[in-house]
Amino acid sequence: MADRDWKDLSGSGFSSLFLVFCLLVSGTVYDIKLNAPTMGSIPDPKAGIIKPQAFMVGRINGQYVAEGISAGFLVFVGGLGLVLLHRADEGSASNRNNRFLLIFAGFLSIIIGFNLLTAFVRIKIPGYLLSSV
Repeated sequence: MADRDWKDLSGSGFSSLFLVFCLLVSGTVYDIKLNAPTMGSIPDPKAGIIKPQAFMVGRINGQYVAEGISAGFLVFVGGLGLVLLHRADEGSASNRNNRFLLIFAGFLSIIIGFNLLTAFVRIKIPGYLLSSV
């Protein structure tokens, strides 16, 4: 196995490894081990009702199941963008329009994944990467 080149992986082999990677990034081991709740709840001081909460605000080392799965999906979207850019570069696109669409979809998914993950971190840590000047 040590001499096997990673470029020799088939499409299904790469897809299964990528899926396992995204599940691990999602924190499924953490969720199973600590039996984390799917979502939390927070009381609304004005209305007096309990509202659902999707993010554990202020706790960077804790998460709800829905939060981890959505973050893992966004990592998947960003990684898929990298795969699309690779496909456009290797010449598997049959014509110029297909190559342009692959490049456009790749960059778009990388930008969407990065920006939404940054928004998730800003929700978890209020004031993250904001200048204090």
